[in-house]
Amino acid sequence: MYDPKGYLDDITIPEILNNEAIKDNPDLIAFNEEFHSEKNKREPDGVKGSGPYKFTSWITGDNITLERKKDWWGYDTGIKGWPFEAYADKLIFKTIPDKAAAILAAQAGEIDVMRDVPSVNFSKFRDDPEHPITKNFNLHTPDSYTYVYIGLNSCPPPGRAPLLVDKKVRRAMAHLTDVNRIINNVYDGYGSPIVGPISPHNVNEYNNELKPITFDPDKAKELLTEAGWIDSDGDGVRDKVIRGKKTPIKLPSSFPAAPSPPGADS
Repeated sequence: MYDPKGYLDDITIPEILNNEAIKDNPDLIAFNEEFHSEKNKREPDGVKGSGPYKFTSWITGDNITLERKKDWWGYDTGIKGWPFEAYADKLIFKTIPDKAAAILAAQAGEIDVMRDVPSVNFSKFRDDPEHPITKNFNLHTPDSYTYVYIGLNSCPPPGRAPLLVDKKVRRAMAHLTDVNRIINNVYDGYGSPIVGPISPHNVNEYNNELKPITFDPDKAKELLTEAGWIDSDGDGVRDKVIRGKKTPIKLPSSFPAAPSPPGADS
C-alpha cells in the first residue's frame, strides 16, 4: 500500500540499518519523498487503516470525518464487543481549541462527546444535577494512558551549576513533591500516583514491586545532608561548594500550564 512502485523491492533490511551505505540510494530517496507526501498525510486515498472506519475528509481547523466501511473484514469474524463494534455511520471530530467554547458547544447540543473536560468544570457538572451538561450527557472518569510528571535535568547546559548530578539530590526532590496534594488541589482528585510511564492496566509490563516515592521532607533533608548540601551561612538555604564557588540549591524551573485531568469525559 505504501510502496506501490516497488522502490524498496531491492533494498534489504541490513542495508537500511547501515544508513551511511544507503543514504544516497535514489530509490530510497524517492520512497521517502512519496511516503511523506501530502497524500499519505491527509488525503483519503493515502490514509488507510485496518479498522471499521475510513478517513473521508479533513478541513483544517474545523473537523476530521470518518465513515463506516461497508465491506470491513471485521464484520465477518463473528466477534462481539470492542474493537469489533461500529454502530455510527459517520464520526465527525470537531476542532475546538478553547475548552470554554467546547463546553458551550456541548450545552448547545452541537457535539455528542467531549473528552478532557477541565476538572473544575467537570466537578461542577457532577455536583449539579440540573446543569444542562449533567442532564444531557453521561459523565465518566475512565482511566487513561495519560500521565503528568516533573522532569529533572541532571545534565545542565554549560554555565549552569550541576545541582542534580547526585542521585541523592534527585531523590530528595522527589520526597519534597507532594504528589497526592497536587492530584487533589490541581486535578480535583482525578488521578492516582504511578511509578512511571507504564499504565498499571498493562499488568504484564507494570512493575508492582516499585512503590510511589512518598512525600517525606525529613527524608529529603537527610539525603541532602548526605549529598553535602547544608546551610553553611544560616540564611535558610542549603548550599554547597561547586567548582570552587558556594552555590545555593536553587533550581530554575519552567512549568507548562496544567493539563486537564486524565479521563474526565462527558
